[in-house]
Amino acid sequence: MKMSKGTFWLGAVIGGAAAYAAAMLYAPKSGQELQEELREKADYTKETSKDYYDIVKTKSGDIKAMLQDASHDVSTSFKEASQKISGQAKVDGPILKDNLKGLTKKNSMSKELLKANLKAATHDLKQTTTELKTDLTETGSAVKNVAGELAKQSKQEMNEAKIERQGEREYELYQDAFQEELDLENSFKN
Repeated sequence: MKMSKGTFWLGAVIGGAAAYAAAMLYAPKSGQELQEELREKADYTKETSKDYYDIVKTKSGDIKAMLQDASHDVSTSFKEASQKISGQAKVDGPILKDNLKGLTKKNSMSKELLKANLKAATHDLKQTTTELKTDLTETGSAVKNVAGELAKQSKQEMNEAKIERQGEREYELYQDAFQEELDLENSFKN
C-alpha cells in the first residue's frame, strides 16, 4: 500500500502533537523549561536537517553531472560504432555484390571469394561490437566507482556535520550550565 505525502505529514504532525502532550504531562520540568528545551531540540533538528539537505543537494548535482558525462560517452561510443559499421558496409557491400554477380555466372572462384569476404565482414562487425561492448563496460564501471565514492563522501560529510552539531550543542549546554552556576553563586551572595 502506497502512502501519500499528505498522509505521512498528517501522521507526523499527530505523532508530534501526541509526543508533545505526553512530554508536558510526564516531564519533571516546568512548562517553560520544557518548551525551551523542545524549542532548542527543534532548532537543532532543523539545522542538522538543513546540513544534510545541503550535502545531498551538492552530491546529487555531482551525480547528475557524472551521469551526463557517462551518457555523453555512451552516445559517442554508439555514434563511432555506427559510423564504423556504416563505413564497413560501404566498403564490403560492393565487394559482396560483385561476388554474388560472379556466383550467378557459375564462377567457382566467386563462391570462395564470397565466403572469404563474408567471413571478413562478419569478423569486422564482431570486432566493432566487441569494442562497443568494452567501451560500455568501462563506462559502467567508471559510473559505479564514482557513485560509490560519492556515497562514501556523502556519508562522511553527514557524519562530520553531525559531530559538528553535537559539539556545538555540547558547548551551548556547557555555557548554560556555567551561567546557571554563576546565577546560583550570585543568589547566595545577595
